[in-house]
Amino acid sequence: MKTIIAIILSIIVSQNLIAQDSAHNGVKVGDQIPNLLFAQVMNYPLPSANISSFKGKPIILNFWATWCGVCLKTMPRLDSLQRKYNDRIQIISLTLENEGVVRNFLKKTDDQILKNTILPIVPSSKEINRIFNFKAVPHEIWIDASGTVYAITKGEDVNDKNLQSFLAGGINKMMLKRDIKYDAEKLFLGGGIISDSIPVEKSSVFLPYMKGLGSRRGVRKKGDYQRAFMTNTNIGMLYQTAFSEGDPYLIPRNRAIIEMKNPERLSTYIPWDKSKSHQSEELTITTTFSYELVMRKDIPQSKFYRQMQNDLNGFLGAKFNIIGSRQLRKVKCLAVVKIGDVSSLETQGAKPQFLKDGNGLKIVNIPIDRFLSELAILHLQSYSTPLINDTGITENVDLEIKGKLSNLKSLKTGLNKYGLDIIEKEKEIEMVVISDLKKL
Repeated sequence: MKTIIAIILSIIVSQNLIAQDSAHNGVKVGDQIPNLLFAQVMNYPLPSANISSFKGKPIILNFWATWCGVCLKTMPRLDSLQRKYNDRIQIISLTLENEGVVRNFLKKTDDQILKNTILPIVPSSKEINRIFNFKAVPHEIWIDASGTVYAITKGEDVNDKNLQSFLAGGINKMMLKRDIKYDAEKLFLGGGIISDSIPVEKSSVFLPYMKGLGSRRGVRKKGDYQRAFMTNTNIGMLYQTAFSEGDPYLIPRNRAIIEMKNPERLSTYIPWDKSKSHQSEELTITTTFSYELVMRKDIPQSKFYRQMQNDLNGFLGAKFNIIGSRQLRKVKCLAVVKIGDVSSLETQGAKPQFLKDGNGLKIVNIPIDRFLSELAILHLQSYSTPLINDTGITENVDLEIKGKLSNLKSLKTGLNKYGLDIIEKEKEIEMVVISDLKKL
């Protein structure tokens, strides 16, 4: 059987050929809304309701989740708009999570607007979600007073300006939210020249930014292959994923150093400087890509990551005249250190658990690095100083932290109970460096 070496470094694909508007298989703009049943409703005089209960006024259905950071930033704004426009509109929030999860979250959250929201909340909304067939939250369905779908948008589009236009019956100029369906189990080229009967030696693909496609990353092995994929990922995170070589501590944005003459080209990658964190849609489009690498499973992991690095430096070097590398640099760090007896961390050997919500975390029989690397990636990467494990502990532990995980004060208080602390110190650590290519 012949072996085909597929090396494809840049493919320009029309978004119209790939993107699938979520509305194509569900309720779309211009459709009459069905009389939805809300089997459970929180923050409402009755335990259940139909959407017809709100007939005669415009409605916005806000689909959200307690674990979704963007949703939690959107909800207070929606609450304020509901209070401002009062009986002129009804905003209803729906979530797949059950009533117990929602009530527990609202009880524990420090956000007083969320805690005291007046928005009706519909939990366990699985059947309703299916009707609208979307993939990502927040997801907003705008319904006019006649029951017709006016717009389908992102959460950021529910603002005062758009709401005034909506209530005035203005022409809808909002962008339609598109959710591209992506199966992480399938190759980017899914079914093209590559088939089950033709083994792949190597395939690497770059695709342009695709509006509506979520940002996902993964490295996995399946069958005869190992595969890395990154969808709608900015240049900085492409480089950090490749040069992390599987080390999760190298993934947070604060583990990147930008050494470019004109760093504003990658302004999204200076997150701790809020004046430079905003970028135009045009910059997003030109500095965001999807990338996939497929190689045989027997290729050593070190060579697999080296190939990713070579692909990125080849493609992005030619396009932007930049290069990525991994270097030891002396930087200020947030170091987790021992300050006393740590015996209370010793696991009791129960079934491993990793439980987390917006108000804290509990781990049972889990490696401490799993906990600390998640802190670094999800909760502390907005700090300019990266988090490192300087405890010397590598074993599984039992630990519970209460409070916001992004709040250093509550984190330090929680860790102190286990003989640990977070201190600032200078240390030489591995960093991902993105710099201009030197002219020959």
